Amino acid sequence: MKNSAKFFVPFIVFILTSILVYLGIVNHWFGEIRPGLMKFCEAARDGFIKQPANSFSNLGFSIAGVVLAYQAYKGKFTASNAMNDNALYTIMFSVSLIITGAGSFAMHATHAHWGGFADLFGMFLISAFMFAYALVRLFRWSSIHFTLIYFTGVIFSSVVYLSPSLNFKGFMSGAEVCFILMVVTSIIIELYLGLVRKININKAYGYFALFCLTLAFIIWNLSLWPDSLLCHPNSLFQGHAAWHFLDALGGYFLFRFYASEVSSKKDQLIF
Repeated sequence: MKNSAKFFVPFIVFILTSILVYLGIVNHWFGEIRPGLMKFCEAARDGFIKQPANSFSNLGFSIAGVVLAYQAYKGKFTASNAMNDNALYTIMFSVSLIITGAGSFAMHATHAHWGGFADLFGMFLISAFMFAYALVRLFRWSSIHFTLIYFTGVIFSSVVYLSPSLNFKGFMSGAEVCFILMVVTSIIIELYLGLVRKININKAYGYFALFCLTLAFIIWNLSLWPDSLLCHPNSLFQGHAAWHFLDALGGYFLFRFYASEVSSKKDQLIF
């Protein structure tokens, strides 16, 4: 796969998903737009985009995905590792970020059923990438193994979301459990790789990513419902929008973490 694909594939995906989300909103492909006070605090506006702050803040994901793809294409990351040496990983990570932004935009713009699925689908892409990439580095597997694990994680999580009998409701839904399990498992593996196997990687980027995601999660909880501390429904300054920006920044730092690894001969993957 040519190095130029690291940038041009994600950029094309960004253009296409932007067009598809626009057409989906106009043609109600995500379902009918719901009026009134919506989940995640922000009140529904009368315009085309029902939650403007919570919608447009998702551009952070797309910007992060396009920027890291461009930096990778221009050779900013020079360490020898799977992420830098195999365009597949850079493309799939950046595309996962871009689709996450598009899906979340669709959900907050419409609050429709399929918009909700598009939102979680993007999250499944991110969590499945983290899970698959951690496993292949742990066991020194190939990119074929990565691809199988990645798509299995995405498909399984999506089936859980779309199956009423599996996507149980409670403190967390079944789909959210799938997402959290993949993320937590990947973090545990990364801790093992760094602290036990002592791989050569810039841990600071990992801590930056974890800090951003933790802070985002705190703000998310404080701005979730109308009676939450940071909830001001008619303001354009939304806690949930901050959650989007921080998650996007965390995603960028996570990529920098992966790209900083210097693989020894025994840690080299079959690219």
